[in-house]
Amino acid sequence: MGNTPAPDVRIKAWRCQICGEVVFATECPSECPFCGSEAVHIEFANQVTEEPNRPGDFTPEDRHNLETALKAELEDMEKYRVMSKAAPADWMRQAYKRISRQEAEHASIFARLLGVGSPKRKVMLNPPPYGEMARQSVMDELNASAIYEGYAKTTKDARLKVVWRALSTVENNHYILQRFGAH
Repeated sequence: MGNTPAPDVRIKAWRCQICGEVVFATECPSECPFCGSEAVHIEFANQVTEEPNRPGDFTPEDRHNLETALKAELEDMEKYRVMSKAAPADWMRQAYKRISRQEAEHASIFARLLGVGSPKRKVMLNPPPYGEMARQSVMDELNASAIYEGYAKTTKDARLKVVWRALSTVENNHYILQRFGAH
């Protein structure tokens, strides 16, 4: 048995530039576990010097786009929460639960950018059957990705451009997961 020294593992603090959350890991994660943005948006925590989602002085068009996205993310969060309870396989339930949490984080990002309080969950009182929701969610994610990319092209705000592009990629990843992985 003897005294074996502990491995030299150095945990580092990483911070997502999109959602602002901190992750503790030995290496940079391949994606943010909170919002799903890619590793390119994750830096050492001490290098992110400003709150990533401070309210801004946005144009009326940018503000409208943020409000529209906030509403959509809240609806998607609830849809995936319901799907996480109804999916036929455990791994699918867990995947939908993760997507629901990422959509909640996206809603939180938009709420912070708008300077409004924490978003409230919109409960689905009479959700459609699981299969119908699953089919619709595939197209919803593809549409969200395209819409966010469109917002990125029209905004003049450099910070919003980065956020829209990052979340467009995340929504496209949700589409790919559902289109090719979950069905």
